[in-house]
Amino acid sequence: MAIVTLRNVDQKKQVLDKKRKLRRREERIEEDLTWEERRSKWMIREIARREEKEGKKVWIGKRGLQIEGVWWR
Repeated sequence: MAIVTLRNVDQKKQVLDKKRKLRRREERIEEDLTWEERRSKWMIREIARREEKEGKKVWIGKRGLQIEGVWWR
């Protein structure tokens, strides 16, 4: 994990706009989160990874996880 401090809000917007280039990779760019928030996001990603290995279509959104068209929150 690396923590980066940006000079202003414009730099932050640029970084967050370009983060979509990291899809399907292990690197993540996220805003500052509490330990509990990081833990829950990690658990959701682990569940998604397992489901994808089983051949299911998975999508992770801000409000939860969608597996085969069914939302899990």
